[in-house]
Parts: sequence; C-alpha cells; structure tokens
Amino acid sequence: MSQGASEGVSAGSQRSELIGYGLKELPASAVMIFDRDMRFVLVRGGAIQDNDMSPAEFEGRLAEESLPRERFEFHKPMYEAALEGESIQREVVSPDGTRRYSLCCSPVLDSGGQIIGGVMSAMEVSQLRESQQREAESAARFQLAMDSAPIGMAVVSMDRVFLDVNQALCEMLGKHEGDLVGHSLDEVIHPDDRASDLAVRSDVRAGAEKWAKTEKRLLRSNGTEIWVNHSVGLVTGEQGEPHSYVSQFADITEARAKQTKLQNLADSDPLTGLPHRRALYRKLDKLFPDSADSRVAILFIDLDDFKNLNDTHGHQAGDRALVAVAQRLQATVRSDDTMARVGGDEFVLVTHTPPTDITEVCDRLLASLADPIHIDDVRVQVTVSIGAAVSNGNDYESVLGQADECLYAAKAVGGNRYVIKAG
Repeated sequence: MSQGASEGVSAGSQRSELIGYGLKELPASAVMIFDRDMRFVLVRGGAIQDNDMSPAEFEGRLAEESLPRERFEFHKPMYEAALEGESIQREVVSPDGTRRYSLCCSPVLDSGGQIIGGVMSAMEVSQLRESQQREAESAARFQLAMDSAPIGMAVVSMDRVFLDVNQALCEMLGKHEGDLVGHSLDEVIHPDDRASDLAVRSDVRAGAEKWAKTEKRLLRSNGTEIWVNHSVGLVTGEQGEPHSYVSQFADITEARAKQTKLQNLADSDPLTGLPHRRALYRKLDKLFPDSADSRVAILFIDLDDFKNLNDTHGHQAGDRALVAVAQRLQATVRSDDTMARVGGDEFVLVTHTPPTDITEVCDRLLASLADPIHIDDVRVQVTVSIGAAVSNGNDYESVLGQADECLYAAKAVGGNRYVIKAG
C-alpha cells in the first residue's frame, strides 16, 4: 500500500477503535476492520470466538492465517466484495451452535473516496431484532405524532425535498401528499422567503441552533399566500451525521391579519383612514436615508376656504367633505406612495415620482376634485392648494419646509393651483 493509504488505515483504525472499546463489554457484538491485504487492523467484541484467541490477538494478522479454514472461506467473498465497494449482509450460527449472528461487511473509504479496507460487524440476531424493534416503535411514535398533529409537519431531505408530510400540511396548502413528497420545498415557499429558509437551515445544520423559528409565506395550490410560523430541527444518523430536517408549520395568517389591522388602526386618522402625522414621520425617517438616490417629492395639500364650508353647512358636513376629499386624493396616487392627513384640512403626499412628473401628479390631484361633492341634497365645490418640493439629498425637514412655503405661495394667488420648488 502507499503511504497515503497506510495513513488512511491508521486514521480509520483510530475511529474504529472508539467503536471497538464500546463493544468490548458486549458479548453479542463484534467489529473487525481489515486492510486491502485482508490483514486485521482492529478486532473487538465478545462475539469473536476462533482458535481460542482473544480479539486483540487477531490484529496485525492476515485473515487467512487467523481464521479456521471453513470460517475464512465463508468470510472471504464478503471481504472481497467490500474491497470492490459492495456491502453484504448475511446470517451465521456461532461455532458452538448457540447463537445466530447478523454479519455486515462494508468498504472503508479514505477522505478522497478511495477504498482502503473493509469493516465486518457482527450482532446477535436477538439483539439486532430488539434494536430494530426499538427503532420501529420510535418510528411508529413519530409517525403517530405526525399524523395526529394539528399543525403542518414534514420531513425534508438535506437538499430540501419533501420526504414525508402529514395531512394537516396537505390541507393547509390545498394539496395531496403526492403533490408534495418528492418535490422541492421551494415549490411552496414564497420566492421572497426562499433565501431566508436556506439561511435558517444552514444555521441548524452548523449547530448554531437546535431549533430555528421564522415567519414566512407559503403558497397554496390556488396561488394564494398564507403566513406560517416555521420551526426547523435537524435529524442526525447514528454517527451524528446530518440526515434530514423536521419542519413544523403553524398557520398564523389570521392572527397576522388582525395584528396588521390593529397596527393600521393605531397608525391611521380615525376620520379618513389615512395615515396620521406620526405614521407619516416614521415613514419619512425610514425613507430619507436613501433619498439622495430616490429623489423623493413631498406635496403639501390644503383645502381652500374650508372654514367657510364648516360655517355654512356645519361641522358634520365638513367632516363628510374631508372623507370624500381623502378618498378622491388617495385614488390618484400609486400603491407605493403615502397620502397622510396631518391636520384639520391638511394632507401630505410622499411620492417617488420623478421630478419631471410632479406637474402631472399635481394636475391629477386638482382634477380629482373638479366635480362637486354631494352631501345629502347639497352640492359642495371643494378646491385645494398644493405646494411641492423635491429632495436632492437633503433632510426631510428641509423638504417639508420648502413644500410648506410653496403651499402658501399657491394660496396667496387665489388657491386651486400648485407651486413646485425643484431640488
């Protein structure tokens, strides 16, 4: 053998010796590790009963020299198969005929994947069957827990493919078991949440956390989204190697919707439903660190002669007029714009509209109020004045101040118009 192969056997022997020490007190078990010459490198376990030799006395000897001829002839094809990369399992009876063993012979590979020897393990069948029974009972308990769990559960391979799913998860996603098992987890995770799922599983696999919990969106069979509280744990093999993941999915869509609704109520003007002043300022706090790139525009919008409307038709009519104005203004803006009510008859629009399009935005806002507002049998004509300013990387307090100045300039010349200050 080459020096590299010898070093591989040595390292393999050290690992195997750890196994051997664990077996030396078990009379029904044994481990025999051999190199490519079928020379025993390590032998441990009470099941070794040949030639009146202790297990350790086999080490360093060729199998052909150490074992009785009949036993060697029986084992030789298994050794040869292991050295060719195959694993073979057989049952044999002990020399005294009192015990039956399950033998398993497998190849030993070095770090480069080369076969450097083999390992033969022996376990008494009764002991093996007890172990298998315990594993079967454990698997049955896990399956019962899966099947009866009120939340979605799944076993997922290391490459994130569904291996097993329970009925609760199928119902949650509106899918059949066959639609999930064998399919990638990415097929049901929202595209925007897939990277975070990979990161969480990486942390669990690395041992950073035993269980990791995140919130993410899943996609139902009809394309709708549901929010879930997702827990991920790692399943390992006998030697501690990562085997698969266990995932739990608790539907929190309804709870999250209620939370969002409460948050919206807390952030909204009770009369118009638009964001109030504090919500607007929180928006600006988040938005303006990037304003140098986004060229944010702020528009102050104020009703013309609103006091006269209140004095003529009453405050209740004035409130109804404010609600109608808010609805019409809101209908003109884009989904990523923010329209807020910041005072009695004052509104503010924050928009990412390019500076060259601010005139068009102002024209749409004025046009939205061209038709009279009907309050019972009364038709009320409402107009607004608009002051607009565009950020050029400065803070939002400065932009608000510029927009306010433009608003008063528009009112000074009669209202129902806009004045824009470019950044």
